[in-house]
Amino acid sequence: GDLDLAAPGATLAGTSSSSLVILPGNLTPGQSYTIRLYVYVSGAPSRNNFADITFQVAPAPTGGHISVSPLVGTPMSTLFTINMTNWATDLEAYPLQYQVFRISVDISGNQFGVAEVISGVLLRSSLTAQLPMVNVTTSYFKIMGRITDSRGIYVEVKTSIISISAAPVVPANVLVNIDQALASGDQDQAFAMIGGLIVMLNAPATGLVAISTSTERIALRSDLISRVSNSLLPIPSSPAAIHLRSAAVA
Repeated sequence: GDLDLAAPGATLAGTSSSSLVILPGNLTPGQSYTIRLYVYVSGAPSRNNFADITFQVAPAPTGGHISVSPLVGTPMSTLFTINMTNWATDLEAYPLQYQVFRISVDISGNQFGVAEVISGVLLRSSLTAQLPMVNVTTSYFKIMGRITDSRGIYVEVKTSIISISAAPVVPANVLVNIDQALASGDQDQAFAMIGGLIVMLNAPATGLVAISTSTERIALRSDLISRVSNSLLPIPSSPAAIHLRSAAVA
């Protein structure tokens, strides 16, 4: 592989000391690299010398794919199922961990903005969740899965475009689905759905958001906090949980 060690962000402290630390994200999994060390002796150029070392970066998980179904839905209503199956790695690099993100794209699939976390780190390769509210009539997204081995080496893969149409009201089954997830102990699905409602709690009141008054917002915030408090699930360090904690003190 090719790597410019002089490039900004490539090393911790440059290339002029006796130790070289290459920062994460600069080496390509599965590639081989040769690094040459030069030693210069001041006043005795005939004693200058060099040595090479060649190493290979461990490969990232391979062989799998990601899918999402359905490809069209309504936020906080449609249950989207994301599967990241058949990923494999070296025997010593198990178990694999999975994380799911949402990426905003245009109708042609061109990405804009940053990836938004949908789930915390998972030990299973699938997730069923409702997606958060959108603030336009129709939004387009891709789902990105990050598959990471025990060494911290990961690969990221994306799905086809999915279309989300804004809902004018909060679907009646949202709280029922949250209760079912809490009761089954599925904290990832529960907090993914709660995160969508928290987005609405924090969003400006518009015709696309049913929670339009302060009274309604306060009531739903209290309801969410009560449902989680009454469950036996620990609150994870996920974005949705952080929003919920913020809502609790708002």
